[in-house]
Amino acid sequence: MQRATSLLFPLVLLLAAQGAHASGQTLYKCRIDGKLTYSGSPCKGAPSTEIAVPEAPPTPDDLDQKLKRQQTESARLQKEREAREAIEQRQELSEARIAEMRRQRCATQLDSATTPSDVAVDAAKQKLEDKVARSADEEKARVRRQAERTIGSLTEEC
Repeated sequence: MQRATSLLFPLVLLLAAQGAHASGQTLYKCRIDGKLTYSGSPCKGAPSTEIAVPEAPPTPDDLDQKLKRQQTESARLQKEREAREAIEQRQELSEARIAEMRRQRCATQLDSATTPSDVAVDAAKQKLEDKVARSADEEKARVRRQAERTIGSLTEEC
């Protein structure tokens, strides 16, 4: 009988541990009348030792779902980064064009010692307004501010 009990004990311990994890309870180890017992609650009338039950590892389905969520989030963040980089690249290109226009204007002014004509300023304004009209809605305000800076810089002295 004792051999059957000793074989049954690990099975009971395993089931108790699984039950404790599944229900979120703690497992307690007690020694009552010299016998070691395990239960889901502290033993009455005997000192009890709380046993930490490790969490069950995630199932393959949980891992697959987590991986899919991470891949989706990664793709979304990649698109956002690419969009930001495209906007920054367009802005840098526009700033380079403005700097080139300013350089050319200053070089022309130094050669002729005159200010840009109203016709040239009007042409630049029209070109920039066309650019604003072609821009996407979310960029219109940024492009308009940039256009205003460019127009302002065309009328400034070198």
